[in-house]
Amino acid sequence: MQAPSVLLARSGGRGAKKLPARLPDPRQVLEQSLAPVAGPVLQQAVARAESPREGLGILFASPEFNRR
Repeated sequence: MQAPSVLLARSGGRGAKKLPARLPDPRQVLEQSLAPVAGPVLQQAVARAESPREGLGILFASPEFNRR
């Protein structure tokens, strides 16, 4: 899995400025969308993210999210 900063760099930063000022809590998004299939590694990575933006990036780039 690639780090969110790598994904952002690969996209050239496109779309990053279109995010709302207040992002949802990635832990709540994880719980509401992937709770039954989210593994402990993903749960820990999202919980340890330094910011909501990073947490959502980890969540959206995860194999669990992309299998959905």
